[in-house]
Amino acid sequence: MIAGVQDCFVPKIESGFKRHTMRGGKRWRAGMTIHLFTNVRRKGMMKLVFKAPVTKVDDVVIDIHPIEGLGISIHEIPLVKNEIEVFAQKDGFENAAEMHAFWVKHHYKRKLADRNGYQLWVGQVIHWDFEKRSTDAA
Repeated sequence: MIAGVQDCFVPKIESGFKRHTMRGGKRWRAGMTIHLFTNVRRKGMMKLVFKAPVTKVDDVVIDIHPIEGLGISIHEIPLVKNEIEVFAQKDGFENAAEMHAFWVKHHYKRKLADRNGYQLWVGQVIHWDFEKRSTDAA
């Protein structure tokens, strides 16, 4: 399946530092092939970054608050502050604060938040095998 990636993440994906992405929903499974593209659904679509086998899929819930920051749970287990920092860096951000700003800008919608200002985002962390990547479009 296709997964669009933002240009800012491409260098970390191509270097192998970033080896996962997050997507809403529950459609990904280990054993599938992920096709990472830039400029999905835009003029100039698409540049294949690479395709790779999906090795693992984790359920994730991100609790977004515009001031309080992010809460992240993997398989219903909440990450503590230092684990969120590591997760943010592995997701391609410099730190958790940068990840928080990104999520507020791109995903937070006040009308979907609860009365305390929190909004849940539910999805999956899709991990791929960087060593088995290919740029063959077929």
